[in-house]
Formats: sequence, C-alpha cells, structure tokens
Amino acid sequence: MIELLNDADPKVRKTALATSAKKFNGEVINAVIDNLNLPQYSNLAMNSLVLMGNAALNYLDSGFYRSGQNTQIMLRIVQVLGHIGGTRAKELLWNKIDYPDKVIVSQVLLSMGECGFKAGIAQVTRIKYAIETDIADLTGTLALSANLEKGRKPNKQNSLFVKRSIMI
Repeated sequence: MIELLNDADPKVRKTALATSAKKFNGEVINAVIDNLNLPQYSNLAMNSLVLMGNAALNYLDSGFYRSGQNTQIMLRIVQVLGHIGGTRAKELLWNKIDYPDKVIVSQVLLSMGECGFKAGIAQVTRIKYAIETDIADLTGTLALSANLEKGRKPNKQNSLFVKRSIMI
C-alpha cells in the first residue's frame, strides 16, 4: 500500500488514497499525511484521514510537529483535526493555540469552531488574545498596504485609523 500511495500514476495514487481510509496502519497514515502537500491529492488525502477518524489523531499530531514540516501540511492537518472532532481532536487543537505562525493559529481557531469547541473560563482569555493578535497583524498589514498605495511612509496615525475601522 505504501508504494501505491507514492506511485507516479495519478489513477493508482488516487485509488490508493481512497482505499487507505478502509485499510490502514501507522505507516499508511503517515504516507497519506505526506500527500497533503500535493495539490492534486491533498483533498483526497484529507478525506481519507477524516474517515480514519480517531485512529489517525496521534499520527496527525506527530506529523504536525515533524521537524521541517511544510506549513501547507500543517494547515491541512489542523483542518483535518477540526473535521474529525471529538474530545481528543479538541485537545490537540488547543495545544496549537500558541503556535508562533499566526496563519496556523488562525486556522486552529477556525477548526476549533468547526468541531464545536466550547471554551472554559480559563481558555476564553487565551482565545481572545489570539483573536486580538490576528486583528493587530491584519491592521498593520492593511495600514502598510494603504500607505504603499498612496506612496507614503507608514505611520502610527494611519495604523490607528485602520485599527479603529476594523474594530467598529
């Protein structure tokens, strides 16, 4: 099965990905995770991982933290966790809320919503901080973009204007 999941023939690989959801082990799950980075196979790989369900969770978490892991695969893994749902998936998503890449954190927040995550009192503050940080990053980007379009240097006044506009 591993060879088929890496086959050069797209038909063979797609069939192997579809079959992997029914017949899998740890090695097969890891091979499916590796297919998340390939545009022509990523959706099928995601579907297979979702169908594998809870059995894939620990492998997905390990794949997320794999040394040198591609950001696109990390995003897809977070999406899969949100689709699988359940207590363990919610725990794995929560553990990624402080990840340094803000794009990943944004997807974590979306996936937490998708799987019905209900924040406890202690978690609300952390989620609020993550959302505010996302807004601050977007504000800075919008202010910079607005200044560049007008041919001006970025300044604090323009940044505050954009931030207030977003908060309304």
